Amino acid sequence: MNILYGVTGEGLGHATRSEVMIRHLAKKNDLMVLASQKAYDYLSERFDFVQEIDGFSFVIEDNALQKKSTVRKILTNSPGSIKRNTRKIYELIKKEHGFDPHAVVTDFDSLSHTYSRVAHIPCISVDNIQMVNRCEHRNIPKRYRNSFRFAREVVRIKCAYANRFLITSFFFPPIKKSAREDTRLYMPILRDEVVRVRPTVEDHILVYQTSNDFRALIGRLREIPGHRFIVYGYNTDRKMGNVTLKKRDDRQFLEDLASSRGVLASAGFSLMSEAVSLHKPYMALPIEGQFEQVMNCIYLKRLGYGEFYLTEELFRSPRLFQSAVESFTSRVERYQDKLRDFPMCDSSKIKRDLEEDIHRLAMGKELHLDEMQL
Repeated sequence: MNILYGVTGEGLGHATRSEVMIRHLAKKNDLMVLASQKAYDYLSERFDFVQEIDGFSFVIEDNALQKKSTVRKILTNSPGSIKRNTRKIYELIKKEHGFDPHAVVTDFDSLSHTYSRVAHIPCISVDNIQMVNRCEHRNIPKRYRNSFRFAREVVRIKCAYANRFLITSFFFPPIKKSAREDTRLYMPILRDEVVRVRPTVEDHILVYQTSNDFRALIGRLREIPGHRFIVYGYNTDRKMGNVTLKKRDDRQFLEDLASSRGVLASAGFSLMSEAVSLHKPYMALPIEGQFEQVMNCIYLKRLGYGEFYLTEELFRSPRLFQSAVESFTSRVERYQDKLRDFPMCDSSKIKRDLEEDIHRLAMGKELHLDEMQL
């Protein structure tokens, strides 16, 4: 079976999840992977069948999504990106390599999804973000409702015509009635290294930031006595009193995560899922303007696994930030009690279901081509 697997390049979470699924599918199938940006860098080091494509990215400054700058960047780059990606997929699939896919799997990647529509072949979505659109989210706080509606429409349009939606999550709201036939929820897909690690509890808080220009965070951490912080995301090795900065190293990062008292980070799904699976309380600073991160935080708090704060409000004064961190650390044992019942994630079911769906759909047993027409 020939499978085209597309991975969006914004953040590393899509790539680490896809690595697990790609490695499984490659045992019995021929794959071609399309990936952009960070996902391409990560996956191309691990597989020799990964092709680089153009992808869109967000402009993030001081832990906030810069909407105008992001839109400007996308509008500026879109014409060239679309042209290059169209040429790329033609050369890879129809011309040079002669790779003729029987099915497409997409982790929030638009190009592979679009190809499935044009070629009239089945498409299966495997990601966490479809949770925004295909599940019922009750009691969203009023201040976030407009962002929720906007995010829901973006997610719906991004991958509107997949035949199946396999959604990974550490929280499980009800699936919408209209989506129950083609949507299933699963536990998070974790890297093998995370599944094998044995967590301990030492005295440090693990800190991770994707925005390396968020310098105010380091200054605030240094002002909190009695707590030790190991910080990743600033691409430097340096000791600054109670703050230790480390360059990204996957093995060392996992060791520091597994031995931490808790985590202070933005609210990306991948790290949050790893922390929850390792029973690590989580203090989240969601990237402002990204509702998916806010949604993760809302459920994190409801489940009693941690708490969250908005960066703009928390950084109004050093005292506010210090008070929030000390409040979080004082409740760590309470969160650990809640997390103790969360099981280590087993990805065997989603692997099995994905492979079965691919073969069933590709054989035409459930694929209705009239629904796939442009």
